[in-house]
Amino acid sequence: MSLLQRLKERKLVQWGLAYLAGAFFVYTGLDPARETWGIPETVIRGVHILLIAGFLVTLVLAWYHGERGRQRVSGPVEPGTAVAQRGDRPGVAVLPLDNFSPDPNDAYFADGVHEEIISKLSRVSGLRVISRNSVMRYREERKLTREVAGELGVRFIVEGSARIGG
Repeated sequence: MSLLQRLKERKLVQWGLAYLAGAFFVYTGLDPARETWGIPETVIRGVHILLIAGFLVTLVLAWYHGERGRQRVSGPVEPGTAVAQRGDRPGVAVLPLDNFSPDPNDAYFADGVHEEIISKLSRVSGLRVISRNSVMRYREERKLTREVAGELGVRFIVEGSARIGG
């Protein structure tokens, strides 16, 4: 893919032009504001520096987030795994956490951490998170990660353990 195509795809030119238009209005409004309110020359220079820095920040943000409005998530379950996606959002499943606490009665802690992880991930607008009820069957039913991902229709799996004390 050529550089020009990538710039178009990531909407870098549109973001840059929009920023320059806004910066132009700020820049042209500085001179009358300086005279009216007696703004010192050092403040005007600082605003100019901020406008230039803001332009660079805008270009960086456009490069990373301008790709057709999609956010990217990295780290596929296994290389080469092709899993169907629903919509544009990548799917993630948080498997039940193994209880590594010395006392088996402390499983409630692992369950609580599991629910909290699902809750936090559900707040990420770019992700489709599988419900806790749908993943609970994998607590006892051990399968390969690739199989679980295929059955749940997700690209990402979170596995882990929890322990209280000892």
